[in-house]
Parts: sequence; structure tokens; C-alpha cells
Amino acid sequence: MALLELTLSGIMNQMKRPLRIQMMRSLVLMSIILCLVPTSEAKTSSIEIPCSEFSNAISVPCLCSLNEVNATRINCDEVVFAGDFPVLPLRYYIQEFSQKNVGWQLLPTQIFTASDIPLKIVDFSHNSMRRLAERLFDGMEDTLEEIYLSHNKLGDNLNPVFSTGEFKHLKYLRVLDLSFNGLSGISEGLIDGCDELKVRLFMTL
Repeated sequence: MALLELTLSGIMNQMKRPLRIQMMRSLVLMSIILCLVPTSEAKTSSIEIPCSEFSNAISVPCLCSLNEVNATRINCDEVVFAGDFPVLPLRYYIQEFSQKNVGWQLLPTQIFTASDIPLKIVDFSHNSMRRLAERLFDGMEDTLEEIYLSHNKLGDNLNPVFSTGEFKHLKYLRVLDLSFNGLSGISEGLIDGCDELKVRLFMTL
């Protein structure tokens, strides 16, 4: 560790000031991410298979698997739905849902409310969203723990401070990833009622 610190110190001293500042910011962000994702919470997964083969109740054209507690994980990454957002089976034991790289600009409102499923993790990163629909997470106040929205367009030159009421009262939310959105800050009251979140908030430095 001492040798690593000495080597990094030598490299930093030889860098020009702008590059040195950029590297320091990257190291700080890396430290934050490592702190927020403890190795003891590393996820394990079963083999993903088409959801139609996984269960007759799940009709989405995605891949399904079981997580570490045998709850269902649905992976719809790069899957563009032909029509409306599908309604997932009522009260099915689904804890994780991901749909990255599909070009979402605005998610439909209440997409999971009618299903009444115990979702803990949602991942809509790597899309094109500039804002969040109202009442997006209705019905998940008592279950949702992790939200991933990185690599979207939630911050831009006209509105670099992110504002929404969709995270309020998600009392078990502990991870909120807003990194790589061009944000310079978040509005006051953005996470009111998120008792477990504390300072666990990713943002681009």
C-alpha cells in the first residue's frame, strides 16, 4: 500500500495541473463507488433463459433468471417492446428488472403499479431520458432499494440541476445512480423521505 501511494504521488507530481485535477476526481469517484458496493453484497445469478421458457406467466420477450434469494430477475436490455410497456404477472416474485440500451426518452407512468410485484432493483441506465414520468414508482415505496439511471440525459446545459418528486418516500432506497448525466447538482428535497439513502448518491464529478 505504501509503495502504491508513493508511485501514485510521483505520477501526480509529474502531471500538468488540469490533468492532475481530472485524475484526482476520477480516483475520488472510484473510491465512492467501491464504498457503495461492498464485496459482501456481490450478486450471483443463475443461467438466463428466455422468459417464455422460464415461466408461462411471463410473456415479455426478455431473458429471465433467479437471483441469490431465488426471486426472478428480468433482463430486457436491448429489447424494444413492440407496443405498450407489458404488464408483468400479478404479484409474481420479481425483484429485479433491467432495460438498458433501448432509447427510452420517457418511461410510461406507473409501469409496475398494476402488477403489484416486490421490485427491489430497477435499471434503466444507458437510455436517452431527459426527465422521469410522474408517479413512475407508485406502489414500490415499501420495496424499492436500488435505482440505476446512469448514462441518460437528465442534465443538460439548459437544466443541469436535476429535479423530480419520484424518489420521495422510497423509504428503503439505498442506491441511486445518477452518474454520467451531465448534472451539476440536485434540487432541494429530491430525496425527502428516503431514510436509508443517506449519502449514497452517485453523481459525475
